[in-house]
Amino acid sequence: MTISKDAYVQMLNAFRQENPNYLNTMPEATVDNILNVGNFIASHPVVLNDFFNVLNKVVETYVNSPKFDNPLGSFKRASSGYGDTIEEIFVGLTDARLYDDVQDGSDLYSTETPNIAAAYHRKNREEKYKVTVKQHEQMKAVLSAEGMDNIVNKMIGSLTQSNNRDEYKLTKALITSAYVSRDLHLVEVGDVDVSPSELITQARMYYNKTRFEHRYNAYGVRTMDEPGKLNMIMDIETEARTDVNVLANAFNMSKSDFLGKRKVIDSFHDGNIVAGLFSDDFFVIADNLIQSTSRFDESSLKTNYWLHVHQTISRSPFATGILFVKEIPEDYEARMVLDPINSTFGHELRPSLDVTAELIGFDKPGVDLSTATFTANVDNTSAVTVSVTGNKITLTPKDTGAKPGDVITLAVTATYGEVGTEKEITKLGKYQISKSYKG
Repeated sequence: MTISKDAYVQMLNAFRQENPNYLNTMPEATVDNILNVGNFIASHPVVLNDFFNVLNKVVETYVNSPKFDNPLGSFKRASSGYGDTIEEIFVGLTDARLYDDVQDGSDLYSTETPNIAAAYHRKNREEKYKVTVKQHEQMKAVLSAEGMDNIVNKMIGSLTQSNNRDEYKLTKALITSAYVSRDLHLVEVGDVDVSPSELITQARMYYNKTRFEHRYNAYGVRTMDEPGKLNMIMDIETEARTDVNVLANAFNMSKSDFLGKRKVIDSFHDGNIVAGLFSDDFFVIADNLIQSTSRFDESSLKTNYWLHVHQTISRSPFATGILFVKEIPEDYEARMVLDPINSTFGHELRPSLDVTAELIGFDKPGVDLSTATFTANVDNTSAVTVSVTGNKITLTPKDTGAKPGDVITLAVTATYGEVGTEKEITKLGKYQISKSYKG
């Protein structure tokens, strides 16, 4: 940041007006007498101390300003000052029922369980940053606008820039974790260094596909993205080799609109990744606490400044996430989704639980998933029995072992491919026996 001479003059005069005791002794500041006013403040320790109390307020204002240098900072949500958990609710589509004008009244008082899923994002970052400014450096600050600019940059720059850097790295790491966990849909586009045409073709196709019912998300729920809700994330090399005008046309946007939905990062964690399409809701990032504090050390004539940062940094399992890669690795030919992936059972409406497993193939030719077989096991065999029929897994509480509130982890493994070269994919689901379970 830069503090202009005019802004510095306004700050000095505001300080003078807020401290009536100085009206008669401290001259009114102008652009021409900044040095004289600065010398007056610097030569009076009590005045200097009061002035830097005002400066601390300026620092705090800039620290809490919603301006972020993080290239992915636009995905941040509203600050969450209360609690440490963000609840995300997804309400799915409902299947149609055949209308029968003779017997249709039979379901008047029946129950249709809504297709609702929930995800919880907990505060997972609590860090602080510190910088020390010595008094003789502070005194220099009041002698000129340049000195003020320097001191504020020391106090603010090292704190906020350090936080912005770490926030960016943690945000980008969400893509890495989703890739490693097989929670992203992969699309093969070849080497962009040779030709970016396939990336542009696939980007356009998937941008339009997401407007209709699809399952390009971690939980495999059926969603539809409104036009303009998707963001193109590219690394520097891909962006340099791709014509922005052509990409804007592929997204049916003007160049200016597309630039607002394009995010350029330094690099992805894996050189195989070319770019990605992510909906606005994919990144769950919120400030739980952003607070600056300071303390003057009389013994060493220095001031310590701290920036405390508490955040929730997570990703939505219901939001679109598509990665364009040079080639799809052999062990990344498909991913598995469980429906539901978490739920409560053992109550009147759902005495047992049916979990449907499904393999979703990536855009890679020659991969046959039709013959996949499924197996399942649970971590608490004394509480539930597990049975598998095709791709349906049924969990049933045991009369003697199940207890209300028991948490069950289900591991479902799909085996597919030719005999002798079979491949496996495993997916975990978390379930709970209802607290109203009678046994």
